[in-house]
Amino acid sequence: MKVGQTAANVTSLTVNNLAAGSTNYFYVAASNATSSASTAWVSVVMPAAAKQLTAPKVTATATSTTTGVVSWSASAGATGYTIYQWTGSQAVKLGNVSASTTSVTINGLKAGSTNYFYVAAFNATNAVTSSCVTLVTPAKAAVTTHAALTASMTDMVFNTIGIGRTIVG
Repeated sequence: MKVGQTAANVTSLTVNNLAAGSTNYFYVAASNATSSASTAWVSVVMPAAAKQLTAPKVTATATSTTTGVVSWSASAGATGYTIYQWTGSQAVKLGNVSASTTSVTINGLKAGSTNYFYVAAFNATNAVTSSCVTLVTPAKAAVTTHAALTASMTDMVFNTIGIGRTIVG
């Protein structure tokens, strides 16, 4: 199929509407009133279509008064992720991670503070950002009571109260 014709002094031609990822073959033929000549066939491989990314779904959880974890769902086609903290007036880039990473630990937060984070998935041709999520750090460290410690303290109280008495259990 003939894709175009040019004047003798033109040395290039643009061919439109070639499918992404396709291989196309061309040759150039030159002719005048008495003869013609053709080049060898050449192949042109069109680049694959850009992969569309989906925005990661992000969650954030405080793990202490000054630390939290930001996690997200993997985005098909992403080659990496950029993690941002929103300060209320600007986005601060915290860093990039590879596509195999889907969570990061954030250190150095203030106790009792409200923090905002979002994640951008990217590849060579596209980037898409998540919605902002909120991470609230507790003002004070939570006190954890262990069952064994509670049981031991209960026994101590009973034994202290029961001095001189027999306790049947």
